[in-house]
Amino acid sequence: MGTGSSRSLAGNLGAVKKAEDRGTGTTAFVGTKGIHCNVADTYELTFKDSVTAIDMILTDGAVYPYNVTNVLTTASGAIDAGDITLLY
Repeated sequence: MGTGSSRSLAGNLGAVKKAEDRGTGTTAFVGTKGIHCNVADTYELTFKDSVTAIDMILTDGAVYPYNVTNVLTTASGAIDAGDITLLY
């Protein structure tokens, strides 16, 4: 796999102690070690220590070492259950 692969990104996470589905909530959560994208789409991510969300295209099957506190649709709504797994 290349340097941009999900395998090399996952290696940068360190030990993941907990993984949970983002579910359909819209409230912020504790900052993550990373996220796993199960459904490719454009998502609105809020990074820890930031108040401004940004839209990002995520690829299904990829692990992103992002410390985020919220994942929503681009319209600031709830995503579908199972779309994103939060890694702690």
